[in-house]
Amino acid sequence: MPANFKFVSLTFSLFFYASLVVAQTQVILDKRFVDDATKFTTVGSIGLTVSNYGTFGDGFAVQSPVDQPSCEYPRGSGIEHLFVGGLWVGGRRDNGTIFVTTGARDIPSLRDVAAGFEFTNSDDPGDVVRERSSILDNPFFDPEAVSHQDFIADFTDSNTVVPGTTILIPQHLPINLSVHLETYAWNFPFADAFVLFNYTIKNSGRERLNDVYISLWSDLVVRNTNITPPRVG
Repeated sequence: MPANFKFVSLTFSLFFYASLVVAQTQVILDKRFVDDATKFTTVGSIGLTVSNYGTFGDGFAVQSPVDQPSCEYPRGSGIEHLFVGGLWVGGRRDNGTIFVTTGARDIPSLRDVAAGFEFTNSDDPGDVVRERSSILDNPFFDPEAVSHQDFIADFTDSNTVVPGTTILIPQHLPINLSVHLETYAWNFPFADAFVLFNYTIKNSGRERLNDVYISLWSDLVVRNTNITPPRVG
């Protein structure tokens, strides 16, 4: 990464892959207000939940009327591969202080707000995960769509309280990052086993950020929910 970090665009691929089987108890990503974790991929072979506050996967939360997948492959099989994951950004300030902002972390249970879940959206009711599609007869058709199913979200680590409330985000020291996320999924047989994550990350603060590292953290849980329900430890 360049020493003077102001702006970077990165694309990650989330493929189906084998992972360690980890026992886990329920995490409910029940952050209120305009937080949106209702979107999940419905094209291709992966059913993956994407949020507008820096996480992916749904932590095996209970949804109604549709109990959506966290990261299900093959889609519709009931076989899950992910509990929850999130974007991590770390580096050094000019004075040498190490910083990190995390979108998700290993935690057995979450109610509303928890340390390590540091990205938020705004309190604008329209600030939700947006969808578009390159398929002409799709209700979300948009000529600017990249894939058969695009999700678009914006979030930041600049807030120290949950927007629109007085609830403090625990153990959070903002870096002042602005993140624009677009995910892309296709139903072509040669491109249906992955979802692309395209992050555009901007330093919106006045301090220079040095030696910046960017990663995706995930709590990989492989489970056949037809045999073991997802919300059983």
